[in-house]
Amino acid sequence: MTLPTESRPTWRAPVPRLLALAAAALALHAAAGAPPALAQDAQEPQSSEREKQDLNTIATLSVGLVIQSFGYIGVYGDLLSSGAYESEQVVNMLGDTVKYLTNARRDLVRYQDPGFSLSPGDRAYLSDVAQIMTLLIEEAESLRGFAQSRAEGDLGKFRSARDSALKRINLLIRP
Repeated sequence: MTLPTESRPTWRAPVPRLLALAAAALALHAAAGAPPALAQDAQEPQSSEREKQDLNTIATLSVGLVIQSFGYIGVYGDLLSSGAYESEQVVNMLGDTVKYLTNARRDLVRYQDPGFSLSPGDRAYLSDVAQIMTLLIEEAESLRGFAQSRAEGDLGKFRSARDSALKRINLLIRP
């Protein structure tokens, strides 16, 4: 079932811009030797080189997952609105997306434990990424709701969730 043009979700435009910003931010921070918002200042605890590399890897992969998930959710919406996939297929794929994001978020939240030796900046960055993952889960769940109901109200919830996620992602990756 294809939605009338005026009812189709419109989310394609920000994705290329978002990906370009993310690539630029990651390149700048990689060249500087630190992931976004993870630079150590003189008053923060010192970590071993291995811990710094591990944290850099976690930050880079988590930002990649956030951007990739945002794009996938948009693609699933496009597949639904174009009629290329049935509602049930999109619902199932979004279920997998929610599962992966939930697991990744759970793992990032574990770093908030006081037993981990993280600087306040590192802790805040990982907390921001986990919060964005929560927004992406809400976005995916709202698209699942729309896929099942095709109700205009559910489409509005999806658009609102998508806008919220995009705003937070842009704040995170802005160089």
